[in-house]
Amino acid sequence: MKMFKMLINKCLAILVCFLIVLGSVYELSYTVAASTAEPAENETHVEVLFEELSGGEITDEEIANINEELLDYGYEEIEAEEVPGYRNVINSNGIGTYSGTTTTISGNVTWYKSSTTTTYNGVNYFVETYRAVPRNERSNLACQGKISKDAKATFSADGLNLLSIAGKTVVSSAYKAVSTAMTVYDALKATKQAITKTTKLKNTSTYYSYDIQTNVIFKFVKKKGSNKKTKLSLVANTTTGHVTMSSSTNKYTGTTYKKVDFYNKKDIGTWKVPYSNKDAIKYFLGKSTRNYFFSDTIRIKGLKGQTVIKYAPLASTTTAQVY
Repeated sequence: MKMFKMLINKCLAILVCFLIVLGSVYELSYTVAASTAEPAENETHVEVLFEELSGGEITDEEIANINEELLDYGYEEIEAEEVPGYRNVINSNGIGTYSGTTTTISGNVTWYKSSTTTTYNGVNYFVETYRAVPRNERSNLACQGKISKDAKATFSADGLNLLSIAGKTVVSSAYKAVSTAMTVYDALKATKQAITKTTKLKNTSTYYSYDIQTNVIFKFVKKKGSNKKTKLSLVANTTTGHVTMSSSTNKYTGTTYKKVDFYNKKDIGTWKVPYSNKDAIKYFLGKSTRNYFFSDTIRIKGLKGQTVIKYAPLASTTTAQVY
């Protein structure tokens, strides 16, 4: 009987060890599976998710799905009061004051937080990222508007520009194309109209409606294990959006001009200055004097190169400037 009990105990001990090993293997395999993508791929996908989140036309269900996916990448939605420096400008009624202007900021912006460890020159640093996303048009991270432009003279379809989008940064005064330019020929062809590049057009008009959103990013750094507070070491922004165009023109058919109406929508694309955790760490260590990575201006031009809007995305140096 005693031998039988000893045998049972031995079997139980072996079983427990087996389960512990199995659990460790499962955990290891899960960890590996959860991080198979390269860091750069993760960052690209996160940017896509935030771009979708910043879009004006999005449902509560879509927001919930995106938030769930962002959580898998380490970003969680937080309250404004949890953002360093932000709570200093919010009173009990959710009213914030900045530059003498009282603005209701509660509900206009959604904040996200991510915490990670980044190794630089063999030393580990703790990096906290706070990202502000506009929730509605009342936020200073959002810009919406409408304007009409005309081109009365006669043009060839391919010779009349309909839309071009360019941007510049705080470190470069030169404008660069953010997305591919569009002529009236491109627009009509996209709507399945019978058109050639040399087709004559006259009395063209377009009603532009634009929706632009900016995300602002703040990175706080400290040496991992330090009891000191994190230091704001990087600020950046990224801008996206879209333009819709309701147009009409008079197209020459060979004998007469016929009125044609057409509608197009164009994504602005994402305009940003590349940045990383290591840029923040370099500034934290005093190895860099630059801690800002801002897109400075988005310029949208319409018919005949007429300006639709020249938009300056928020380039905030503190979290308190966001509402």
